[in-house]
Amino acid sequence: MKTIKVKILIAVVLICSVSFALVGCGKQSDTIDMIKMNSQMAEAQALSINETPKNYVGKTILAEGRYNTNHGVNYIYIKCVSCPLDVPLRIEYTSYPSLDKKIKIEGVFKKHDSGSYYYIEVSSLTTIGG
Repeated sequence: MKTIKVKILIAVVLICSVSFALVGCGKQSDTIDMIKMNSQMAEAQALSINETPKNYVGKTILAEGRYNTNHGVNYIYIKCVSCPLDVPLRIEYTSYPSLDKKIKIEGVFKKHDSGSYYYIEVSSLTTIGG
């Protein structure tokens, strides 16, 4: 009878340990720091943001790339090593640098009130280099 209680106790401890481990593994960060990622990971992250933008709404995005516009819309272009063009992420900010400047941004990913597009509402923009 004593060995059955010990086995049950061990089973309960094991189940609790696995449950706590699984709960911790499922936790996702509210910040996506593409600056700390290698170029392939940053590229994959930018592509994922463009493909499934609703999954990123409300998350803080940190990124480094090249600033440019396309038809009057502002973008940060994340370097893409495996595709012919860099990956654009739309940004909105109060003051923009010169075109083709390398920039570092931080901001919250949002869906525009019109519902027609997603963008990063930039809270901090720094030019890198000259």
